[in-house]
Formats: sequence, structure tokens, C-alpha cells
Amino acid sequence: MLTVSKATSFLRVLLIPAFLWLYLKAQRHTAAAAVIAVSLLIEIAALWVEHEYKKPSKGERIFADVADKLTQCALIVCLAGSFSFWWTLPILFVAKEILHILDCRN
Repeated sequence: MLTVSKATSFLRVLLIPAFLWLYLKAQRHTAAAAVIAVSLLIEIAALWVEHEYKKPSKGERIFADVADKLTQCALIVCLAGSFSFWWTLPILFVAKEILHILDCRN
């Protein structure tokens, strides 16, 4: 059954190739940023709907988390090629995930 959470997560995953193409191939960084902004707005809307109407299932939350991580990885790949201190991005990404895991344990 297609739920709001599944549909929005799937849509956000589908936006990743568009973002990568715009950023890496077409060199249209503003358009790529707009795609990420749309992805963010979709996630905010999904969270609002979930908060107002129902709590997502564990599977739906995992799919949303996968969409988040794939989007973050795409951002890291693109930004890593743009900066001389690229190695800090994966370190920050891993540190954020460790902090998230520690926070979830409490």
C-alpha cells in the first residue's frame, strides 16, 4: 500500500539523479540547489502530514532515512569535488551519524 511516507521518500530518491546531473554534468548549480530545496520541502510536508495524521511505521521511517542518507551522500560527492578540503565532508557526515545513533539510544 502506498502511503504518504513511502511516496515522498520514493520521490526524494528519484530527485537524486536529477540533482547529480544538474550539478555534475550540466554545471547548473542553482538548479541543482533548487532540486535539493524541493526535496527538503517534500520531507517537511511529509513530516507535517505524519505528525498530524499518523505515526509512520518502522519500515516507512527506514525508507525515509535511506532517502535522507542517499541525498546526503549525493551532496557530499558533489561538494567534495568543489573544495580543496574535501576530506572534511565525510568526517562530518560520519560524526553526525554517530551523534544521531548515540542520541537514539537515550
